[in-house]
Amino acid sequence: MKRSCLLFGLVALHLISAQPLSVSVKVGESVVLPCHGTPQTGSPPQDSLHLQWQTPRERVFEWKQGTVYQAPQFLGRVGLEVAKEVVGAQWDGNCSLRIQPVEFSDTELYESFFVDTRRRRMFLQSVWLTVTSHRSYINLKSGQDLHLDLHTHHRVRVLFQGSAGGPGELLWHNGPQGRYGDRLEKRARELTVKLLTSADQGSYTVLDSRNCTLSTVTVTVEESTRERTLSPGDPLTLPEEHRHLLVLFWPEGDTSSPRPVYTPPRGGEGRTEEGDRVVIQRLTPGHQGLYEVQDAQGNTVYKLRLSVAGMEKQSHSDGSRLRATFSLILSSLLLSAFLCPSLLPAW
Repeated sequence: MKRSCLLFGLVALHLISAQPLSVSVKVGESVVLPCHGTPQTGSPPQDSLHLQWQTPRERVFEWKQGTVYQAPQFLGRVGLEVAKEVVGAQWDGNCSLRIQPVEFSDTELYESFFVDTRRRRMFLQSVWLTVTSHRSYINLKSGQDLHLDLHTHHRVRVLFQGSAGGPGELLWHNGPQGRYGDRLEKRARELTVKLLTSADQGSYTVLDSRNCTLSTVTVTVEESTRERTLSPGDPLTLPEEHRHLLVLFWPEGDTSSPRPVYTPPRGGEGRTEEGDRVVIQRLTPGHQGLYEVQDAQGNTVYKLRLSVAGMEKQSHSDGSRLRATFSLILSSLLLSAFLCPSLLPAW
């Protein structure tokens, strides 16, 4: 009996208040449910600890003398902060539980317990966890890419609601949907919408398999006009890798109807395709002006104002050489007249 009292005294804890703590976290992020029981007269080695975390419905996590139990729906997502310490070290009272990544189904009341050597459970802490969705606002320029964080590795659906209203549109469900085609690219937890236009302005909603909203991203797309300066003879490369771009051209100072520079799937004279890129070979003064790149629906991806540098400089150099030549001839005639007046014609 004396020995049992001694063992209990070594691991007796200052119990934390039974009032639940409130913790809120965004879905897909990492969260720590805080718990710290302070030993009164000593602390057992970590490898002899027995700690439990549970909800009113089930046991979530258990650490028993170095052996770990995780509930099936938490498998690979939960762990104690003390588990990072060296086994055999003295326990400092930290029994906080880390969950990563957090899912909507993790919203619940969690309770932690210390189990002594006689299997008596001592309540430590209760934590109410609330999992919420993400909400963000992004301002991009036409021609840029939108990168959507899906916040999960599981299957999702992505819906689009245009800023002009109207019915929503399914973008992604086990692959690209509708008109987006090869403009969508998914890697791990990210979905990329390529080459934004004004038609892509609106709200993007990511839904999980239970139809819960993981995130809502509101996107504003501003039209952009790029400026570029090249030299005569240089090639002009449109860097976007897209198979369905239309390129229109207005020559410098010409505001009439544009002429197509490139219409998929074939290019025009002096234009080639490198993969999915359009290249205009050997620029001349006639290539200077405004280029508009459109997608397959006729939406403006971006505009490019091209200046061909060196044209005025070249023209100026030619004029300078002509004036210099004329001056040299005139000087030679005057010198000849001065030295040999008889050579001058009689007027």
